[in-house]
Amino acid sequence: MQQYDRNNLPTTDTLHTKSRSQTVITTALLLFAITGLLSGFTFKAMNRPPQSTPPTTNITKQSPVATKTKTPTSSPTTQPTVDVAATSLGCPTATIDPPGAQKPDGTTPYTASLQAVTKGTDGSNKCQGAVLKAPEITCKLWLTKNPDETNKALTKDSYALLKDLNNLEQPIPNEEQGALVFSSNTQSLQPCHNDGTASWQYQVSTSVQPGTYYLVYVVDWKGKRFNWSYMQVTIAA
Repeated sequence: MQQYDRNNLPTTDTLHTKSRSQTVITTALLLFAITGLLSGFTFKAMNRPPQSTPPTTNITKQSPVATKTKTPTSSPTTQPTVDVAATSLGCPTATIDPPGAQKPDGTTPYTASLQAVTKGTDGSNKCQGAVLKAPEITCKLWLTKNPDETNKALTKDSYALLKDLNNLEQPIPNEEQGALVFSSNTQSLQPCHNDGTASWQYQVSTSVQPGTYYLVYVVDWKGKRFNWSYMQVTIAA
């Protein structure tokens, strides 16, 4: 049987003292490490560069621009070109204002008017067609007592008198010369308007004897196309 010397064995007190010292040291080191770690976090937090705030972008709202709408303008109406040579000239429609007997007093005003027309099947002579609106038509008005003799003069030598506009500037055969006193803005021979109309303002001369007469309305296009109409008028006593 073996025997042990208790004095040679470590005592319990010594063990307890060593263990307590080691625990204190370990705890101190642990606390020191934790403190260092916390200090590091604190240092980083204190020395972190401040975050820069992104610049504010101002958005400008652009107001819509009103668009001006152009109002279409209508183009001016132009008179269509009419081939008078093809349509020819019918007997012009004739009017007089005021209607009725006319006074040979040299003061009472009268207005005679005409409208050029194409050839057709209307009218007393079956020679009136549609309204003709064309330029370059010459118009003439005069007074005659004998329409038959006037017809002969106008148709003589294949309408020679009407084929030359210069002839219309002269007194017409069988014309009652000086019977119509035209106003200052009217002439016996004048260009028709581009719409084929013409008018004359006149008074009846005191030299005209009472009776039945005829106003002669002539239309002539360049001496190539021509026609005429009669309107009966009564010259009062």
